[in-house]
Amino acid sequence: MTKAGFCIRFTVVYTVVMAIAGVSAGLLGMESA
Repeated sequence: MTKAGFCIRFTVVYTVVMAIAGVSAGLLGMESA
């Protein structure tokens, strides 16, 4: 595992987590509205 590979993997994971969190927050917001 190179440092560049680690950074790329971290960026991908971070983006996916942020996307899931955003969708979850949006769904919860619509349900409670």
